[in-house]
Amino acid sequence: MHERFRDADGAVQCFLPLPTTSSVMKLVVRDGAVVNVGFVSEPSSSPTSISFIKATSTKEYTRDDMILTEAYHMLRQYLFNGAPDPARSLVPLDLSSYTPFQRYVYQEVRKVPLGTTISYGSLAR
Repeated sequence: MHERFRDADGAVQCFLPLPTTSSVMKLVVRDGAVVNVGFVSEPSSSPTSISFIKATSTKEYTRDDMILTEAYHMLRQYLFNGAPDPARSLVPLDLSSYTPFQRYVYQEVRKVPLGTTISYGSLAR
């Protein structure tokens, strides 16, 4: 199981080391949706504002913890095995901090079939 942390704003987050690199991905869930997935150089970039969540059973998990766990396993499956597990559901995403253009691009990228390569130019057409 991955370690989960809660930041000062109450968001739940975890870190996923990437295969064959020294990079680490950070996943952040707040208010029932993934709000950030990105690369970080050090997983403990802000140790003073993060505290470790210790949970002995799933009864102690919040909804955000469950969504974070699902997102973690989906991303891990994709990165380590090259394909998502069709048995796993999609996690909710919060795109409210994105610009309208960024949300449009995201929706268009989702239409590209898995395993297909597309250029930025083709996507723009």
